[in-house]
Amino acid sequence: MSKGREIYKPKQKRSEATMDKILDTALKLFGQKGYYNVSTNEIAKETNISIGNLYFYFPNKEEIFIQILDRYYRSFVEIHEVFLKEIDTLEDNPKVFLRRLMEIIIKKHEESLELNREIRILALSNFRVENIVKRQQEQLKKIAIDYFEKYAKKDRLRDIEATIEIIFILLDSVIDEIAFSKNIANKERLLSEALNVVEVYLLD
Repeated sequence: MSKGREIYKPKQKRSEATMDKILDTALKLFGQKGYYNVSTNEIAKETNISIGNLYFYFPNKEEIFIQILDRYYRSFVEIHEVFLKEIDTLEDNPKVFLRRLMEIIIKKHEESLELNREIRILALSNFRVENIVKRQQEQLKKIAIDYFEKYAKKDRLRDIEATIEIIFILLDSVIDEIAFSKNIANKERLLSEALNVVEVYLLD
């Protein structure tokens, strides 16, 4: 897959609408058939535009997926940013704050099961996708570290950085397990116990 030219950056609302329509259509098709089973011709036809018009906005199918991925991950950063503004209002109960945040992230994942399937497949074979996933994880980890450092029992922990890293891995794994596993009998119990571990181990 060649990178080709840079994608078109729309300056008018009509162009933005066309670009969004291409991304939405491609996302639907990738979810239905899988990334490798969808062509740019099919995306253009389903979007009701010419293939030349599609290439005006995106140089290739890979770039379309990269933009879908970027849009998806930006939504998580926006979720975290909104919640971080609420920290002070929940200062007495960081566990409540954390539960609300995890529930929203889980719901977001559950609404995008097909996309996450394709992300996992492509991350194994596409260097750009792999790097975007890694950068996203690092960005979310930094947000989590900033949050936990505010409430962590610093005087009782030998290595605050390592502890926060372990907690982040735990919560990230629990979120993925709840959102993507079909075999969990009681998701609420799993979420509650994960939060109890965080409260006992890390929070004041």
